[in-house]
Amino acid sequence: MAVTTEQVAELYVAFFDRAPDADGLAYWVETGLTIEEISSSFFDQEETQTKYPESMTDAVFVNEIYVNMFNHAGDPDGITYWENELVTGSITRANMILAIANGALDTDQTILDNKTEVGLYFADAGLNDVEQAAEIMSDVDETAGSVTIAQNKTDSYALYKLTAQRDIITASEKDDTITGDTTTYTSGDNIDGGEGNDTFEMTFGALLTDPVATLTNVENAILTNTTTAASINVVNWDSIENITLKSVAGNANTISGITKELGNVTVNGSEGNTVNVTFVDDTIIEGTENNFNLTIEKSSGVVELFTNVSTDETGLFEELTLESLSNTGDAGLTLDTESASALKKVSLTGDGEMAVILTDATKVEEFDASAFTGNLTYSSDSTKEEMIKGGSGDDELTVTGTLSEIYGGAGDDMLTGVTSTDIYGGLGADYLIGATGSIFKIASYDETGITTETADRFTDDTGADQHFETGTDKLAFIGLEAGSGANFINNTTTTTLTTVEAAVEEANKAELAGKTYVAYNGGTSNSYLVIDADGDGEADMAIDLGEDGDIALTDIVAY
Repeated sequence: MAVTTEQVAELYVAFFDRAPDADGLAYWVETGLTIEEISSSFFDQEETQTKYPESMTDAVFVNEIYVNMFNHAGDPDGITYWENELVTGSITRANMILAIANGALDTDQTILDNKTEVGLYFADAGLNDVEQAAEIMSDVDETAGSVTIAQNKTDSYALYKLTAQRDIITASEKDDTITGDTTTYTSGDNIDGGEGNDTFEMTFGALLTDPVATLTNVENAILTNTTTAASINVVNWDSIENITLKSVAGNANTISGITKELGNVTVNGSEGNTVNVTFVDDTIIEGTENNFNLTIEKSSGVVELFTNVSTDETGLFEELTLESLSNTGDAGLTLDTESASALKKVSLTGDGEMAVILTDATKVEEFDASAFTGNLTYSSDSTKEEMIKGGSGDDELTVTGTLSEIYGGAGDDMLTGVTSTDIYGGLGADYLIGATGSIFKIASYDETGITTETADRFTDDTGADQHFETGTDKLAFIGLEAGSGANFINNTTTTTLTTVEAAVEEANKAELAGKTYVAYNGGTSNSYLVIDADGDGEADMAIDLGEDGDIALTDIVAY
């Protein structure tokens, strides 16, 4: 019967209290010997003779085996029994080890099983360092957590390092990490990641324009730039899918020679970086539905992205998928003219601060940040009928194309439209800025509140002359009719109102009875519109129209 890797790994635990080295395990399994023969052969090995010298008594030897396998000394009766068996020659030391292992019960069995599992994990990672093999076994006990800790430590060992010489590395079947820097990434290096999801980590503080190394079966690259300008040519990296750039402030990063579409580019820790991602030629990016995935994380500066040098429109990206993670301060993204010229759709997810300013992006038709939870600033110079969707943070959204739509989403948003823009404020106290023909739409009754803090407004905190433009701006409320003589009334009070609360209080006294809309046109002071959506004579919504923001019944249109 063929011996199993589990049986041999158990022997390594029993003899040495360590994981089997990958080469040793493979050797013994392939010998064709029985487990009894392998156990006997272990005594011919130098490691065994050093650990168990001839001078060691049988009692000490038996106790050592118990500790190796079960993490505790043998009980006195057990020690005496096995000592007598050895002294009388009834059993050999090799067979005694197998007998003790086969007789393990309860917690002892669990500990031995856990140690065997850890040992196989270590060998499967292709590791051969005997000291590491002993170290990972030192804290393995009967708990599943101890196995996980040992496996995580094994993963940290499964790391391959480039040297100053020519390196030929073949990694294991696991998720391996290969590391290098400018001094070790040298001509002729050949790295094969093998199976698994492998990562190449490198510090490239120099202009590495020559394709000096070959990477195959390595899916991820983490590149750290330590100088003002650094570049790397990756034309011989034929399997890279994801690239992460870690940089200090102001660095210029160039990745050239990319031979395939990337899964994702991540810029980490930027305080303001130029990222130039250049593909080998126009044939890498073909068609009219190409997507570029970009992640900006833990950054506080604006990332400027260059994605191609092509003037061939079919060699550009039509969609940009952007993820913002844990960014602060002035974190943002700008694109060069070429990168922006073919864009039609931008999607944003994640959290933190993000400013997306697109110039020369005249073809953008959709910007969707509905799944974004951070604070957003967005604008483009699109000439298309653009649809903009904000997220749940406090957003500043600006549209430039006519006949466009802005959806503010939740949060306190600043929404700026142009001619004939439909603006949907969404939840939160929104600041609305329109132009000729813009319609501000209230899609639910809880989108604008009845206090200064919660009501939508047309007035600017900075004191700028912003207000609702009667005859130009329009308001529409879901489920409510357009303004008419039957449902709209100008205020009859002569009191100057200075807050939303004051307008609501005045309207609730009597003026809302039988009316849907009550306007308080303040002339040179602020104007307000109070709305009774359910007809109970009590205010449900209010809007601060700003100074000189007088409104007429014809300014309220059907939704």
